[in-house]
Amino acid sequence: VILVGHSCAGACVSYALELFPKKVSKAVFLSAAMVSNGQRPFDVFAEE
Repeated sequence: VILVGHSCAGACVSYALELFPKKVSKAVFLSAAMVSNGQRPFDVFAEE
């Protein structure tokens, strides 16, 4: 599976990578937020 996330959907892609690491072969973040483990999506936007 290849996932593509744009904007806030980057948080969903990050979450899917954590839940299904063996099923997702590639992840593309297109102008998207990359959320770290334990980080909330809105934490990323608060840093900007």
